[in-house]
Amino acid sequence: MWMRRFLIIGAVVVVAVAISVALWAGQRLADVPSLDVHTVPFPESDAGLVLADPSRLRITFLGATTLLFDDGETAFLTDGFFSRPSFSEVVLSPLEPDIEEIARVLERLGVERLEAVIPLHAHYDHAMDASSVAELTEARVIGSESVTNVARGHPLPERQIQLIEDGETIALGRFRLTFIESLHAPGDRAPGVITEPLKSPSHATRFRTGTVYSMLVEHEGRRVLVHSSAGFLPGNLADHQADVVYLSIGDLGTQGASYREAYWDEVVAAVGARRVVLTHWDNLFLRLDDRLQPAPRLYQDHKPAMESLYALKLRDGVELRLRGCSSRPIRSSACPTNRRRMRTKTTSNRSASRCRTCATANSGWATTPWPIHRLTSR
Repeated sequence: MWMRRFLIIGAVVVVAVAISVALWAGQRLADVPSLDVHTVPFPESDAGLVLADPSRLRITFLGATTLLFDDGETAFLTDGFFSRPSFSEVVLSPLEPDIEEIARVLERLGVERLEAVIPLHAHYDHAMDASSVAELTEARVIGSESVTNVARGHPLPERQIQLIEDGETIALGRFRLTFIESLHAPGDRAPGVITEPLKSPSHATRFRTGTVYSMLVEHEGRRVLVHSSAGFLPGNLADHQADVVYLSIGDLGTQGASYREAYWDEVVAAVGARRVVLTHWDNLFLRLDDRLQPAPRLYQDHKPAMESLYALKLRDGVELRLRGCSSRPIRSSACPTNRRRMRTKTTSNRSASRCRTCATANSGWATTPWPIHRLTSR
C-alpha cells in the first residue's frame, strides 16, 4: 500500500519536473534575442542588380557562414549550406542534403555556375551541402582532408575535388584565395578528422571538424578575410592584412570576456580591418528566407558576445555590421550603451524601433531577397 502510494507520488513528481523543464525550455527557445540594435544597412543592397562594372565585388551573406562572392565574371561560395535541417532532425536523424531546397536557393540567387564551393571546416552546417551545390553548378569542392572526404562520400568525382593546405594560395579568375589555419571555437561538438569517405546520410556528429581555415580573399587590390569559426591560433594572422572581416560569432557568447577580447585582437585587430560583418549568428534550424532570425538563447546566447564586440568596435573605431536579422522591436536592454527607454512607432502594421544612442532602425532595411555587401574601387 505504502509502496504503491510512494510510486504514484514519485511518478507525479517526475511528470511535474518534466513539464516544468519543457515549459522552461520552450520559453528559452522562444526568447530570441534582438540584435537589430547593432544593425546598419549596407549602402547598396539590390540583390537583383546585374553588375554593370565587373570590377565591383559583390558579397552576399546567406546565413551561417555561407557567402557568395561574385565580380560579374567569377563566382564562388563559402560553405554553401542551404538545407538547414530542423533541430529534431539534427539531434535524432542521419542528415543528407535537401536537393530541392538547394536548387530553390540557387534559382532565387540566379546562380547557374560556380567556380568553387569552399567549406572552411567540415561540420554539417559548413560541408554537408557542398557536393550537391557543386553538382548543380559544375563547381569544385575545395577544402581540407575532412572536407574532401565528405565530397568523396557524396560521391563527387575526383576532378571536382581539390585538397588545400595551410598557407596555400589559389586563383579563381581575378580572385586570389589564401588559406590560413585556425581553430574552431572552444566547445567543438564534433572534434576530430574525417579520414575516409563519409557516406550520406550521416549523423551530424560524424561531420568532424578537420582543419579549420580562415580565408583571405584578394580582388583588384581589395582584401576580405572570412573567419568561419570563433577560434584562433595566436599570431597566425599577424602577417596578413584585410579591409573587411566576416567574423563568426557562433559559440562566442559562452566564452569569457577575456577570450572575446583576445579573439577580436587576434583576428580583427591583427589584420587591421576597419569593417567587421558578423556571421554565424542566425537560427540554423530555420529555412533560409528573407529575414534571418537570431539563434534562440537556449542554443546560442549572443548577448554577451554582442556587448563585448560593441565595446571593442568603439575602442578601435571599427564599423560593426550585422545583416539579415528578422524585424523585431528592440529591447532597451539589448543595447550596452543605452539603458533608457527608446522611441517606438508602427508603420504599415510593422513594428519599427530606434535606439537613440546607436541611431539604427530595423524598419524597411531588409527589403531585398538577401543582403549584399558591395566593395567598390576607390
